[in-house]
Amino acid sequence: MIHTDRHLHRRTVLGSIAGSTVLPLAGCTGAPDGQGESDGAIRDVTVSEMQLVVTLREDASVDGLTVIQPDGSEFATRSVAAGVTRETIDLGMPYSPGEYEVHAIADEETVDEASLDIRPDVRITDLKLGRNHPDEMYEGASDQAIRSEAIVTVENHGTGPDAVTQLRFEGDVPQPTPNDFEESGIYDTESGLHEHREKALITVDEEENIFSFTQPFGSSGSNISCGPETVEGRFSVKILTELSKDSHRKSYNVEYTGEGFPSCNVRISEVEP
Repeated sequence: MIHTDRHLHRRTVLGSIAGSTVLPLAGCTGAPDGQGESDGAIRDVTVSEMQLVVTLREDASVDGLTVIQPDGSEFATRSVAAGVTRETIDLGMPYSPGEYEVHAIADEETVDEASLDIRPDVRITDLKLGRNHPDEMYEGASDQAIRSEAIVTVENHGTGPDAVTQLRFEGDVPQPTPNDFEESGIYDTESGLHEHREKALITVDEEENIFSFTQPFGSSGSNISCGPETVEGRFSVKILTELSKDSHRKSYNVEYTGEGFPSCNVRISEVEP
């Protein structure tokens, strides 16, 4: 579980909670910063799937919550009814990664606050070829899809959700992804319409298999030949996500041996860092 950084202050909120964007400092009391749990109103702040979850103490006297996003502006407000100890706020997609501050409000004053750094970190953790692992392909996959597509495992090691929007193959594969390709390159396993998936949502600590939809190992490609003499090469798998400015890629060694596609024996191994 990702825990909050606690900052226990008492602040005056000028104007109504709904109208405020920045909570001005009007003095502070309570425990010093960074001393872990205290007797403040906020017990914990976490991220669960697509929501920010605020847990209050049972004896907390709080009538509202205000969430401040990384740029210092107001992200959300919530009224808190008497006796309520759990409130959720939808993060939505896209959101701004960074530090979010949660202010517990009573009588238009901040009586407690906590912060949480929300940043996704989605990475490729494994790659398998459908032709070598047909039992791990999606239900209803055709023989052609099994021979030509790949299974890419991605995992989110960060503290916030993200979504994979592009899957690309570069280098020594029969059909590299064209530079001007505009679709996601991810097969939509949910619609049943044999089309590209717009994006694959990956929540915190989630691992998911996504399937290529560009036939990188298809027999119609002319980039690689397959014959009795083993052909060695190297290729990269690249993903782009909705919230990251930079792509993440992983490189693999590959060997092709056989009597041509589609029966070619293809072996891959991860390139050591």
